[in-house]
Amino acid sequence: MLQSDSIVLTATGAAAARRVSVTSVTLVAGGATATVVIDNSTASGGTEKLRLSAVANTSATVTFSSPLFLSTGCYATLAGAGASVTVAFI
Repeated sequence: MLQSDSIVLTATGAAAARRVSVTSVTLVAGGATATVVIDNSTASGGTEKLRLSAVANTSATVTFSSPLFLSTGCYATLAGAGASVTVAFI
């Protein structure tokens, strides 16, 4: 059985510095609209794989029926006051 893991980020940064298969991404917006861009990279400037947004004081979730494979790493660029993103992966 594969072990699953998750990380919560409250600022832009690497969710994983290794290859991973992402199973879900949840964006929680604070008092302003929030966005997150998930890149196949360990630093900014990688290949964009997902862009998600949520209006103020709401959340948005993407759950992959087949995990999203990121061969280099998982980097999240987060924008919006008080926003957080949870990335779950195997």
